[in-house]
Amino acid sequence: MNNPRGQKLKAAATRIKGGVVRRAIRWSQTQPEWAQVGPPHPRPTPVVEQALRLSPAMLHDPTPSPALTAELAWQTPSDPPSSQELFRLDGEMLPCWQESDVGLYDDWLINPTYYPYYDAFFQQVSKPDGPTRLLEIGVRTGYIAAIFARAARGRTMYVGVDPNVYLRNGLDLASATLQRLRSELNTNEFALIEGFSWDVDVQKTLAYSGPFDLIHIDGDHTLLGKLIDLELARRLLAPGGLVLVDDYSYHPPISDAIRRSLALGWYHEFALIPTMRGLAVLR
Repeated sequence: MNNPRGQKLKAAATRIKGGVVRRAIRWSQTQPEWAQVGPPHPRPTPVVEQALRLSPAMLHDPTPSPALTAELAWQTPSDPPSSQELFRLDGEMLPCWQESDVGLYDDWLINPTYYPYYDAFFQQVSKPDGPTRLLEIGVRTGYIAAIFARAARGRTMYVGVDPNVYLRNGLDLASATLQRLRSELNTNEFALIEGFSWDVDVQKTLAYSGPFDLIHIDGDHTLLGKLIDLELARRLLAPGGLVLVDDYSYHPPISDAIRRSLALGWYHEFALIPTMRGLAVLR
């Protein structure tokens, strides 16, 4: 970081590393039973509890907003780059690229309608005349961070939150990726926070570092976890900003959470980008 605000954010993120939750996670990772024990469970806030209590009669499949759809003006890329091209720099794959992810589940890493569509989307919504600020909940190894840094038309600020539990060296790979891109592009700043998005200290740090123009939610895929992230995102979003939710068409709890957030008025507009798993856009 080379600016006062960035230095304060980095210092706050460093303090979080000493938190009780993270120490508990680190301890758990050393235990042989870790494979059978899930992460700590968040407690819903009253507003999230309200969303959980909504009756099915109050929930409806969202209709795409004509205004937001027209503003996004999504067009399927005619000749998009491959995922391999997007994650290759100077003839080498970026550190985020993991061969073990190729062929995982439904070939999401190399599917032509996944990261190539994100690349086109970030080109379209980034600001050429000012920094575009992106918060990502659920970093993995930094795939989205890399796409964002390379696709944006101007300077960028990326903040990523991840418990570093599901892929233990994920944040190290993301950091190496973003440092490599910064040395090449000199247009991207970043901060990585190790922790759960529902942790109070993490949320305080994010509140200080916001607001964000874009928030990409791809963390906890349970209904409770997604509602917590959606409610957090609405408080961190800049005026006119967009919340992006991956896996809308793929994982039922995600579309359920979005229906509930719209029913309560957390968001008022909905659009859908036809990625392989469906990218919901909320405002």
